[in-house]
Amino acid sequence: MAETDDDDVVRALAAAHAARAHGDERAELTALLEAWRARRAPALAELIDHVSARIAARLPSIAARTGKAALLQWLERARAGDPAELGLLLADLAGAWRAGRVVVITPRLDELERFADDPRVGVAALALLREPTLRSFGSWSKAWRRALRAIAAAADPRTIEQLDALAQHFRGNPLHGRPDFLARVAAVTAGLRARFPDGPPALSGRERALADEIAATAPAPPRPLTAPARSSSAATGAELLAAVYADPESDEPRLVYADYLQAHGDPRGELIILQIQRAHGEATAKALARERALLRKHAGALLGPLASVVAIRDAVFERGFLAACVARVKTQLAIATELAHPEWATVRAIEFASWAKITNQMSALEEVSGHIDAQELARLCKSGHPRLTALGYSPSTPTDPIFTEVAPLAGCQTLPRLRRLRLAGSYDRDGDRVRERRPGGRVQRLAPPWLFRAPFGPALELVSAASTIDDADVMAAWLAELADWPPSLRALELSRSASGRFEPPGLAVCFERDARGEPTLVTIRHRFDSSARAAGRLLDDLPRVLEALPAGRVARLTVESPLSNAIPPDHVAGLRRIIDRRFKNLAEEVRWPACFG
Repeated sequence: MAETDDDDVVRALAAAHAARAHGDERAELTALLEAWRARRAPALAELIDHVSARIAARLPSIAARTGKAALLQWLERARAGDPAELGLLLADLAGAWRAGRVVVITPRLDELERFADDPRVGVAALALLREPTLRSFGSWSKAWRRALRAIAAAADPRTIEQLDALAQHFRGNPLHGRPDFLARVAAVTAGLRARFPDGPPALSGRERALADEIAATAPAPPRPLTAPARSSSAATGAELLAAVYADPESDEPRLVYADYLQAHGDPRGELIILQIQRAHGEATAKALARERALLRKHAGALLGPLASVVAIRDAVFERGFLAACVARVKTQLAIATELAHPEWATVRAIEFASWAKITNQMSALEEVSGHIDAQELARLCKSGHPRLTALGYSPSTPTDPIFTEVAPLAGCQTLPRLRRLRLAGSYDRDGDRVRERRPGGRVQRLAPPWLFRAPFGPALELVSAASTIDDADVMAAWLAELADWPPSLRALELSRSASGRFEPPGLAVCFERDARGEPTLVTIRHRFDSSARAAGRLLDDLPRVLEALPAGRVARLTVESPLSNAIPPDHVAGLRRIIDRRFKNLAEEVRWPACFG
């Protein structure tokens, strides 16, 4: 069927031709979009694609280290509503889709409504749906529906046949092939057919001539603007793994590496995808079970060379790689080799059970605790670690006073993000806790006087210390100090353990400040390594701790314990009698754990 000239189309194409002659690509794109909205001919859509690619090739890319930062940049540029930006935005959207992060995809798809009458949107959204996927329907259904909505809003007749082919392909897919999703595809296809019953419109004589002139004067097309694929046959496994270690925070290099591993039959590839899905709240019960099965079977192999110092029971894997562990280096001579492997690059938390050294390979390290000797602490204070937020320290020699060993912290300016500090106590030769006392028997200052004058001191949020927690004098002395500590410090935790761990076994007493800064909220936390003796230790220690607490300073009291077995009723009754006798000014009822009935 021959088409007659449309004055609006001819006028818009003439404007596009003039803009081409003047080298004004943005004006050319605007005019071509105007022509396409008047006559949705495939030939016009091809001209739009061509000029869009030339513009996008010269635009600044979206560069951000994290997915959230990239999303914010993308949304800011999309909300400007500039059609010239759309080619770049769609390429970035394709990259995010391949990376499998639905939480940053759906906001992007929502913003495409600003560009509804644009042929680039429908074709790009259809390309997303054609991407191979292992994703669950529940977490991705919104993204798929939004992509279909974008195709419908674009109203590009070229997509009709492509939707038919897509539906045929989906019928054999257990995720997309759900009847409700296929019904949505059919509805979008039917709507487009109703709008274009004779198929895609053709250009008239004058319109065709102008379009041909524009195409004939077009510069050589730039390299197609596409987001990099998640895996590349040109990249070796070693190169892809090095990219993971170079940017341990990002999901993108892990997903690229996961594709490579799955293509080579390595189970870590599947684990990466499953754990990233879990990290974004997208895991199903089946996926969680599969993740546990993979870890049971392959944890030793996943540790690689770190297996010589990290036991499987002490390893925590996140996003397919080791993220937290207890390191047991057997000899000082082994430090140079065992703690210098590149595999440490993904570890965020380490507890050193013996010899310790924070190496350059530990670039992601945020929390370190355990037995760190004075020399290593001094080296850390000198060289620093920009990401370290938590430091737990215990003396390497039992008879050394801890405040002498930690003195390098006093002037440390290389730990700008330090917020949590645990200082373990020291011992005398008989193994008893050393408590510094004045000649009259009164407890001396228990924290080093320079602690909050140190460069990081005003920003500390938690100080955790080993102390005698069933001695009323000691508890009162700590509270007296807490009153003078900086406003940033929200909690002081005291525990009997001498290790530098942030969660030592046994009882810990945590004083938390109220809105006025007063230490009125007390939480007694019960932790244990072995449940066999846990209940006995709790029942022995808890009454003494309750008797030692300064009752007049406690407004709220919480007792926490992970024990599952019920505590005998007579013990519970005895603890309640202590509460009734000593804590008469509580603002609310004591919160007991489930094991107390």
